Amino acid sequence: MYERVAKQEEESTKKFLVALLDNGIKQELFRKDIDKELQLYLLGKQITSKLEYPISVIISTIFINFIYAISTEKGLKEFERLRNTAKRPEDG
Repeated sequence: MYERVAKQEEESTKKFLVALLDNGIKQELFRKDIDKELQLYLLGKQITSKLEYPISVIISTIFINFIYAISTEKGLKEFERLRNTAKRPEDG
């Protein structure tokens, strides 16, 4: 039972990420030449490796590296804009 639920969750996550990549490509935020299946495979392997650092640091680093690897110049500018916006303390 657990294996079936885990497999369904894996497929759902994969569909979501493929749609996210497709949308980013259409918006010219991600490169057209990326191999989506390979990128998702590599991302999954990195996340499920033996943990020697806090999970939050690992996920953040993997995510940033992933975005830099697949993004266009336009996409990187948008990513940096969003990161800078998120880092600012709230006014008031």
